[in-house]
Amino acid sequence: MIYVWISLHLLLVLGCSKTDMISEDLPPTGHDELEWIHFDSHHFRYSDGRQFIVRGLDYKYNTVGYTDTEFDLVQDDFKRMATWGVNVLRVRLSDTRSGWYPHQSAEPGYLDGLDNLVRMANLHGIYVIIATNGAEQMLALYERPNDLLYEQAKFLPGTEAHEHWLNYMSMIFDRYKDVPGVLGFDAINEDFSFPPEVHDKLFMKEAHELLLARLRAVDSRHIYFQQPAGWDYSPDLSVSMGHPLPDQNRVFGTKWFAMQNQELRMQEMLDWAEEANTPLFICETWVWDLINRRPRMIRNIQRETLNLLDKHTVGWISLGYLPLVGLIREDRKMIHLMDEWIRPYPQVVGGTLQSLNYEFDKRQFNLSMQLDESGDTEIFIPAGHTYPEGFQVEANKLTMMVDQNGQVVSQTGAGILSWNKDAQKLIISPVNRQVDLIIEAMDPGPVPQSHTRLDYSDDDFPPQDEVVRPVFT
Repeated sequence: MIYVWISLHLLLVLGCSKTDMISEDLPPTGHDELEWIHFDSHHFRYSDGRQFIVRGLDYKYNTVGYTDTEFDLVQDDFKRMATWGVNVLRVRLSDTRSGWYPHQSAEPGYLDGLDNLVRMANLHGIYVIIATNGAEQMLALYERPNDLLYEQAKFLPGTEAHEHWLNYMSMIFDRYKDVPGVLGFDAINEDFSFPPEVHDKLFMKEAHELLLARLRAVDSRHIYFQQPAGWDYSPDLSVSMGHPLPDQNRVFGTKWFAMQNQELRMQEMLDWAEEANTPLFICETWVWDLINRRPRMIRNIQRETLNLLDKHTVGWISLGYLPLVGLIREDRKMIHLMDEWIRPYPQVVGGTLQSLNYEFDKRQFNLSMQLDESGDTEIFIPAGHTYPEGFQVEANKLTMMVDQNGQVVSQTGAGILSWNKDAQKLIISPVNRQVDLIIEAMDPGPVPQSHTRLDYSDDDFPPQDEVVRPVFT
């Protein structure tokens, strides 16, 4: 596995060509004005108290990627995301194109394109988390020593770099202060400025406090996503940590390359979140479809990963639109892991989610909730994908059966349970009670498996002896 870990870091030294800005014309209405969501120190919630469950994908917006081209998302992409049950898109900005560095102003149209991207997502009911790049910073470590000096100096009060960095983030915060469709900001993403042994201990707490102060000077409604330093936190997990901060509208979010020591890594991340005094959110997780591993082995790793995420986190983001490593290939084909990534999932709970479990081999979904009449509960059920022969629902003593055409053929308790075929959502009307729900397939076995795998070869990775290692000061 050490060779896999090295290869992952080598990936980050590749560059790509620049692509055109998003310029698609948008319709004037839709989900454009989404409701505000905050974090109440325990859960994501709407103002009326309903719980929002984050399940999203990650996208590097017109930025340095792992191939010579980059995804340029258009409306059809967001339509597909909505049919997969995606409700959040995490968008990473390009440092060299967005004005991150003092010597490089934002490219004309780049931030306008980001505005358009946010609006396209919102039109399809998808929230956006705006994140800094992180991985692009690693290029500075290898290729641009002057930029590395800036990355380090931005943590040092009294320097021009420090002031530029805070002003840059204030500009981003201010730009979206009145946009409820922006869920929040992941302002220190994958920061490699200093060796991990000292980065969290010496720099990260004060840096997060300063950025939080800048955000709260603009608004109190957006969520602050708090990361530790670094990316994979390897090989010594003990060097990372969480820091408590004086703000409830924040959540500790970390990264998880979920290919080894899964339960150990999850426990470490839970410990960091406890140090930060918030639940655990996963800003970015991925199961790499390694070409030298059997698809079934990779699929089993993803099953265990998804089960741990369901059990221990308040939400998570998977690597999606990222050639060579994500769930969506450069040709926009879904790889085989999406067969089971797309599955039933609660999106909104009119109360509080207590537990959920999905049995992949039987396609059985078990969900427990304490509902409180705060509003409708919405459960995403991809009927055509996961249940092509139909499914049945049991919620306490109420039942519903939906056939292969997506039509309700039998039901008890009409008025409490309803099925929205177009939105692929099971709706539970507001009630004040414990609800235990089971969704089962009408036919046996797991979801049909596709065979599309990631498309890459050894030639896509630079030889290790050509990589110049950074020297930290």
